[in-house]
Amino acid sequence: MKRPVAATIGFFDGLHVGHKFLIERLVSISKERGYESMVITFSNHPRLVFSTESDLKLLSTGEEKRNMISNYGVDYCLMLRFTKEFATMTSGQFMEVLAERFHVKLLLVGYDHHFGSDVRSGFDDYKRYGAECGVEVLRMKPVVRSGLTVSSSKIRKALMNGDISLANNMLGYHYSVTGCVVKGNQIGRSIGFPTANLYVDKEKLPPKCGVYAVWVEVCGCVYPGMMNIGSRPTVGGDKVTFEVNIIGYEGDIYGEFVCISFVAFIRDEIKFESIELLRKQLEKDKEKVLSILSN
Repeated sequence: MKRPVAATIGFFDGLHVGHKFLIERLVSISKERGYESMVITFSNHPRLVFSTESDLKLLSTGEEKRNMISNYGVDYCLMLRFTKEFATMTSGQFMEVLAERFHVKLLLVGYDHHFGSDVRSGFDDYKRYGAECGVEVLRMKPVVRSGLTVSSSKIRKALMNGDISLANNMLGYHYSVTGCVVKGNQIGRSIGFPTANLYVDKEKLPPKCGVYAVWVEVCGCVYPGMMNIGSRPTVGGDKVTFEVNIIGYEGDIYGEFVCISFVAFIRDEIKFESIELLRKQLEKDKEKVLSILSN
């Protein structure tokens, strides 16, 4: 880096509207001052380092996060591996590393961001440590959506409750999952609703089990779709699967990667008394899905 650096640091799970506001401000300040901009983030969540039994699922994979950050015009995206050794570093020590190794002159932090092993340190302490190293520390205001302060944890909770509207509002885009199409039992095909069965990254947070209106990107085109997340109790399923009926698409896409963007929650998963009752409900679901997506 030949010029001074303006940086921000965080896990940035999901790159929601609060993160967007912060990173866009970082890029703007960098251009105003002639600095280079840098986002420092992590490939693994700190909670997973300290608890091997944590059931934490993420809003974005490392690749998704890197791609989204690059779209903001940041000069550098530094993705570090969070380790127990890293966690022993105090906020003052980390500030020294930023100044000496990365030539950081300005650090922009989120309204509630904390870093360093000295967990009781806060923004005033960061400003003091920064001043000692020649780093100006600025703090962003919180971003509010639907009367709530935006955070990754609130978005995860909304998705687990099936509140896709709230989650998407806080994200600023449709929550999505990408998966590889694998062989299924083809029961859907036998009742007029062929589905693509997806293998999804295990680190990715699945929304609440149920039926969803979705957009499906496959082979460079986007189609309306009806997604089911669940164990398929009507046909004796015993594990959670991802299945999507791609409306208007016909073709063999085994081995292809498709991207599912969630638009609305339709209903909970139901165990029907017969396949015929399931088929009739799917007809109603499809009608509702198309009505939602047409608007």
